[in-house]
Amino acid sequence: MIGGGTEFTMETARRITFVLSGSGNHPVGGLRIVYEYANRLAARGWKVTVIHPARLDPLPPGTSLIRRLRFRISVLKGRFRGTHLPKQWFKISPQVSMRWIPALAGRFIPDADYIVACPAETAFFVSSCSSAKGRKFYFIQGFENWAMPIDKLIETWKLPLKKIVVSSWLLEKARKFGETAFLIPNAFDFAGFRVDIPFSERPARGILFIYHFLELKGSGYAIEAAATLKIHFPDLIVEAFGLDDPPAGLPEFISYKRNPPQSAIREYYNRSRIFIAPSLSEGWGLPAGEAILCGCAVVATNIGGHREFLRDNENGLFCLPGSAASIVEKVEWLFNNPREAERIAAAAPRSLDRFNWDSSVALFEQTLLQ
Repeated sequence: MIGGGTEFTMETARRITFVLSGSGNHPVGGLRIVYEYANRLAARGWKVTVIHPARLDPLPPGTSLIRRLRFRISVLKGRFRGTHLPKQWFKISPQVSMRWIPALAGRFIPDADYIVACPAETAFFVSSCSSAKGRKFYFIQGFENWAMPIDKLIETWKLPLKKIVVSSWLLEKARKFGETAFLIPNAFDFAGFRVDIPFSERPARGILFIYHFLELKGSGYAIEAAATLKIHFPDLIVEAFGLDDPPAGLPEFISYKRNPPQSAIREYYNRSRIFIAPSLSEGWGLPAGEAILCGCAVVATNIGGHREFLRDNENGLFCLPGSAASIVEKVEWLFNNPREAERIAAAAPRSLDRFNWDSSVALFEQTLLQ
């Protein structure tokens, strides 16, 4: 029975290949989800390969011999050092084959029963693969209009690939494009993110947000809101972290940590009463969910990726996308109504129970096999 966990013998183990667009050495939410599926499918008896290309396309014809040699040497060095692996932020099962290849080309891809394009940049390649590479899927975790022009992106949605989306708004977008897709909600890491410090013991004016240089992540609105809140509440404590260098002109009162270890991220959530999720677009609002699990009162933009699991005034508060003033309004309300803030924070973790990995992996497996 698939829902209860299909198991295969070594002779009949089904083979699946996930195709990524580059290295996995930096912590990214979309990569985390793929790696979770890889680990958990391997634990259910699948033979799993994850492809990491050094380049999306092979070196163009006419590339000099010297450049080709240098590139080949760099690829070999990367393979030897394992620079493509998520060593510092995610533990990959030894049962999963993590391959570092020069470029997306058929000769580097193993034959399999299933092949999955993950980010949009890999969809055209997977669509062009021979049938020996497996039945073709497209795992869509967002509307990736930052990765390519929108017309090109829409082309990927119309490719003859079986599509899996992670949220209802992406399912609706697929339907708008005249496509069929299967909805498999993402899951949360209940073991890795939890309440360690009670809400009442956290700084009364402590807020947190994640910084990202992409405008669609809305970090600028969080910074602007924090500056206004600091005027209203001089005792405000603001922390932020992210993969990028801090932006120019970041106010000195905002404590920023670049690329903190994964072990420290739960500590950040647990030190703050309020988490701001200002993104203008999310396939699935993973950081907001992690903050909820850690007992924060979350102020999140009213977008599809947050509406999947957040209910206004129940397990968080919605603010308007692209509005620092709206963020200020919601945070001020939480500061001025501490009992309501604590109620929201206390109820929130239980509201995510249904988004668990056992359910998502079983549904993912069922979708592959049907």
